Amino acid sequence: FKLEPYNRQASQEVIKQVHEWQEKLLAAMGTRFVYPADEFYIMAGSQLPGYESYEGFPQIENGVGLVSLLRREFYDYLDDICNIKISEPREASIATGTSAAKYIKEMVEVLEKRYNNLKVNVYQVENDFFGRSVTVTGLLTGDDIIRQLRGKQLGEKLLISSSMLRAGEDVFLDDVTVDSLENELETKVIKVENSGHDFISKIVGS
Repeated sequence: FKLEPYNRQASQEVIKQVHEWQEKLLAAMGTRFVYPADEFYIMAGSQLPGYESYEGFPQIENGVGLVSLLRREFYDYLDDICNIKISEPREASIATGTSAAKYIKEMVEVLEKRYNNLKVNVYQVENDFFGRSVTVTGLLTGDDIIRQLRGKQLGEKLLISSSMLRAGEDVFLDDVTVDSLENELETKVIKVENSGHDFISKIVGS
């Protein structure tokens, strides 16, 4: 059977269909029950739903609502770190998939405005291992990161999402280890959990 990848128009149609079901289910059952994956909103160029729309994020383990949750946690924690100072110039980098890059850059710009001594390079890594139509950060592989970031300005550390690694291991899906990544790119590699708190903490260093 011929498989056709989703595009902007098809994603918009999915969102429209699911939103109609959400309205019906919310009226009938008191819950939206079904939620489009973040990738549909990103591909459609549509605004992501607000934090409350996900009703406690029942599908967060599948990444549904992950961007909205991350942004909410980021801005909430930002209010708690007003006393943290960066006295010396500091530079770091982030490797991310193409679908999340826009939102990562948005949060990084907020941090850089708050801390004049902070510079963070956000590198959008294409997925050659599984194919460039695969845009989620969690399916990036070590070799793709090495090939695309070798020779880039990385600073004192490179941040990667822990979702790129096999559960309980410091190993990417293509068997490249975190130690190998550090050796190849000649910089410290820091794992970041999928939370706004950890995102800020690992960048700022506190």
